Parts: sequence; structure tokens; C-alpha cells
Amino acid sequence: DDDDSDDGGGGGRGSSEAWLVVTFGLLDPPKPMPCIHLLLAHPRPRVLAKLWSVMAQLGVEQIIVVNAKRCEKQYWYSDKSCLKDHLRLPLLAEGLQQGGHTRMPIVRVERFFKPLMEHKLDSMLPSHATRLLCDLGHHPTMREVVKAHTNDNSGSSSSSS
Repeated sequence: DDDDSDDGGGGGRGSSEAWLVVTFGLLDPPKPMPCIHLLLAHPRPRVLAKLWSVMAQLGVEQIIVVNAKRCEKQYWYSDKSCLKDHLRLPLLAEGLQQGGHTRMPIVRVERFFKPLMEHKLDSMLPSHATRLLCDLGHHPTMREVVKAHTNDNSGSSSSSS
């Protein structure tokens, strides 16, 4: 018996060849991204650091972090906020992996609220978007706004006889 002989199976001790057969099925197309553009007043730095992954996981298309009246100035200078690309990108990538998404959100950092609202915001957001503002006050609930928006859209597409 000579163990070094090749028996054609590719697995003998003297064999220098190996075969691997891999079959790939059709890959599913990427999930459609929800059209979410989030305007966020800069929260506490540690909270923002935790939110990067969550926002990417939810498929947010664009994230705009803006200064607000109650936003503390030192938040903008804290590395804990992960506003710098080299700190933020790994957190966003982690969220993309968890959410099964492949498109990195667009991130904009705006330090001045008034110029953003008066001159830039309309060009940053789609014109057809429903804009919701989270504000402590007496305003319609999100459910009421979505219901009204849905009724408006369904009514405009139907024809009257």
C-alpha cells in the first residue's frame, strides 16, 4: 500500500490539488430605504453617540444636526458627540450592518439654526415630504398629521363623477 498515491479524490496525502464548489443563489435587491430626513437639535454628546447607530439601523437617509437655543456650546467641541467623521463613521456602519442597509446616511452639521431654517432647509429636504416638528406645546399629534396627509393624498388622486 502506497499512501502517497493519488486515488483521484483529491484528498490523498500526496495530493496538491483541492476542489471547492460554491453555488451562489440570487441575491435579494437592497431593501427600499424609507425617505426619512431627520433634523435633530444637538443632544447631549453621549446620547448623540448612541443615536448614530440607531439612526443608520432605521434607514434614515439624511441626518442634520443643528444648534438650538438650549443646546450647550461645549457639546459642539466634545469628541463624545462623534461629530467628526473618523468617530461617527464606524457607529453608522455598525447600524447599517444591524439594519441590513447598504447606503450610508448623509450627515450635515449646521451650527446656526436661523440661516438653516430661512435659507438652506428647503433645498436640503424633498418638496413632497411631510414635515413633522417635535415640540412641547399644543399641536396636532403625529397620528392626526399622518391621517390628514393620507386623506389629502388619497382624495387628490381620485376623480369625482
